[in-house]
Amino acid sequence: MLLQNDRFSCVVVDDKFHVPFASSMMPDGSMEIYRRNEERLPALDPKADTSDFLFHPSTYAIQAVAFTYDRKRWRVIDPSVGADFEYLATVCRGDVNVMSRSLEDRHWVVAFSRDDSPACYYLYEREGQKATFLFTNRSELEGQPLVPMHSQVINSRDGLELLVYYSLPSGTNKAKGTRPDEPLPLVFLPHGGPRNRDFRGLNETHQWLANRGYAELGVNFRSSTGFGKAFTNAGDREWFGKIMDDQEDAVLWAVEEGIADPNHSRSEGY
Repeated sequence: MLLQNDRFSCVVVDDKFHVPFASSMMPDGSMEIYRRNEERLPALDPKADTSDFLFHPSTYAIQAVAFTYDRKRWRVIDPSVGADFEYLATVCRGDVNVMSRSLEDRHWVVAFSRDDSPACYYLYEREGQKATFLFTNRSELEGQPLVPMHSQVINSRDGLELLVYYSLPSGTNKAKGTRPDEPLPLVFLPHGGPRNRDFRGLNETHQWLANRGYAELGVNFRSSTGFGKAFTNAGDREWFGKIMDDQEDAVLWAVEEGIADPNHSRSEGY
């Protein structure tokens, strides 16, 4: 019986005490997902852990799984919602978050999270595929000169892949797109934890510093969560060792790429 199997780290039980969903952390750090009768689902990502699930509002059957590497991406399990996700991808820029669903599943409330504006909320009518704008979650930021966040995968000095996020002040990258026209003063912002992670999204500190002429940089160094168990465990006993090397490597990369002025780069935070 599924509930008696202690290898499952997460179990969902419906109102009839059926188990429509369970997940299990494997020895290699990846997560396996199962439906009723222990049917294994093809919902794995080689670089990122699961970050969200979509369940049917009345049957609790799993319908989609999200993975967040550089940004949130959905993988459809139940074909009945495939067309919905395809349509929602055309409604608004940003990562799709299904916030609520009616029990008959005719209406969804969907939020689109973005890095250069507040989140936009829509009422989505599945029949006829119609999305109606409702509101943003921070109306005072509408129309403000907010800047986008960029992502890049770099290599550490010992060959580990590290995901970095950075932002540039408005108007400083007219010629080079994701790189500034000339090196900028940079503030490096390491995340706390260390078992935590940076995400792509509207970051108040990035926006505040960019507004004042600084580039900002963060890195998901080893020990960060969301990138598999092996990556997280690679930071064990390395708080003042390879974790610090990863942070230094991120700043050196920013200097080499012409993002950071090496004479005007500082660290702030944890």
